[in-house]
Amino acid sequence: MRSATMAWVLCLVVSGQITRLQADELDSLSPGTRLRVTAPAEAPRRIVGTLTAVDAHSLTIHTSSQFFVVPREAIQTLEVSERRSLKKRGALYGAGAGVIAALIAAAVDEQKPFCLFGEPCSADPYFSRQEVAVLAAILFVPVGTTLGAVIAPGERWVAVKPPTRGAARTQSCSGIQVGINLRF
Repeated sequence: MRSATMAWVLCLVVSGQITRLQADELDSLSPGTRLRVTAPAEAPRRIVGTLTAVDAHSLTIHTSSQFFVVPREAIQTLEVSERRSLKKRGALYGAGAGVIAALIAAAVDEQKPFCLFGEPCSADPYFSRQEVAVLAAILFVPVGTTLGAVIAPGERWVAVKPPTRGAARTQSCSGIQVGINLRF
C-alpha cells in the first residue's frame, strides 16, 4: 500500500502536469445556463444572458441582441440564475383576480337607481349587471395586474465565486485524477 502511494505521488511529481484552474464553479457551468456577469473591461453594464460556450480562457454569453466573449480574468462577479422571474405569472394572476372581483361586484349589485350626475335622472337610472361588470373590470383588472406584478418575486440569482488563483488540478496519471482546491 505504501509503495503504491509513493509510486502514484512520484508519477504526479515527475509528470509536472499540474495546471491552474480559474474556478471549480466555472468549470461546472454548462451551456444553456442563464448568467449575470460583471466585467467592466468587456461591457460597461452587467451582461445578462445564456451561456453558449465555455473554454479554458473565456465564457461566451448570448444576450437578447448580441454575443459576448468574456475572458475569465475580466470577470469581477458571476451569478447563476436559480429561478426565472415570476413577474409575468404574477401579473396574470392579478389580472385574473381583477376579473373575478369585477364579476363578484356585478353579482352583488342590488340594481338600485344610480345617477352619475345627481337627481333627477333623465335617462335610464340603472346600470345592468353587464355594465357593472365592465365598469368594475375597467377598475379592478389594471389594479390587480399591477399588484400581481409588484408582489411576485423577480429572478433569483446565486453568486458563483470569481476565478481564484489558489486552485490547482492535476492531469490524470494512468486514469486517476486528483485535485487540490485552496480557499481562503
